[in-house]
Amino acid sequence: QRAPSGKPLRERLFDLVVRRLRLEDGYILFNDVKIPLVAEGGHFELAVDYSDAQGGRAYLGQLRWQQMEFVARRYLPFPSDIAVRFTLGPDSLSVTQLLWNAPHTSVDAQFSVASLARPAWDFRYRGHLGLEDIRNILRKPSTPKGQVDFSGAGRFAEGQLALNGRYAASEIAIESQWFHHGGITSRGTYHADRNTLEVPDFSAHALGGDFSGVVHLDFHGLRFSVQTQTHDVDLETLLAAVDNASLPVIPLHWSGSVEVQALTTWTADFKNLDSRGVTIWEPPAQVRPGQIPVTARIPYHYSMADRDVSLESGEISTPTSRLTMNGI
Repeated sequence: QRAPSGKPLRERLFDLVVRRLRLEDGYILFNDVKIPLVAEGGHFELAVDYSDAQGGRAYLGQLRWQQMEFVARRYLPFPSDIAVRFTLGPDSLSVTQLLWNAPHTSVDAQFSVASLARPAWDFRYRGHLGLEDIRNILRKPSTPKGQVDFSGAGRFAEGQLALNGRYAASEIAIESQWFHHGGITSRGTYHADRNTLEVPDFSAHALGGDFSGVVHLDFHGLRFSVQTQTHDVDLETLLAAVDNASLPVIPLHWSGSVEVQALTTWTADFKNLDSRGVTIWEPPAQVRPGQIPVTARIPYHYSMADRDVSLESGEISTPTSRLTMNGI
């Protein structure tokens, strides 16, 4: 019924405020696997109105939960805030805004389904990911440092997912014994379905040079495959990035420009890394004092699982020396 004035009816059905809320013995169902879930947080609000505006009946709701701590599996508990605005009709649902903020990550999303009887979910989102959250919350210490901004839209219907978006990564830093370098940037667009994600126009800037190629990810097993071409990498910077006590290459004082064609694969957070390709070095246009110009062509295969690098018919030349190599 409408209000006596003839105006659309809208009235508050309930307004719930809780100082402290705890969810126990919950679970998330993911790929038919139950993941135990516990959530606890501070100020919780849930308000629901009934409206018949424009001839349509609907429930209008707002939910806020501040300083919620989410615990699943062996992941580190972390505080986050969530706010949701939604409209629930007789056969439809629309979340007009979902805001989620974690320590270094935030997401702003909207999604809707026109018919709950035959659901087809349309959604769009944008967000900021601090890789520090992955390192700490998911206990993945080998994850690079840095941040990623992303946005996209998609549809999930009849068991099928179609997703398109773009990303821009900055301040990426990798810190390991065999490779240590920061200031890496990357950007590209991505397309995904339920099984795979692909970045057809991957680009990055690192080591003074430019990388381009295609990234492919199989969600089952988190298997990555990256086909890249690299141009104008500074050899001195590259040697500094791999220099360590077990491989002291900086004292060589080599200088040049590096190109690489490579196929690199790994699983999850850089486990079982495998890279094969060829690298070509050219002398620099100008040689700085104390540096030695170098020319090289080195086909290689690096295997983390085998803990070795195999070199086939490789050659390195300087004005006074020539080195050829085959072996492991």
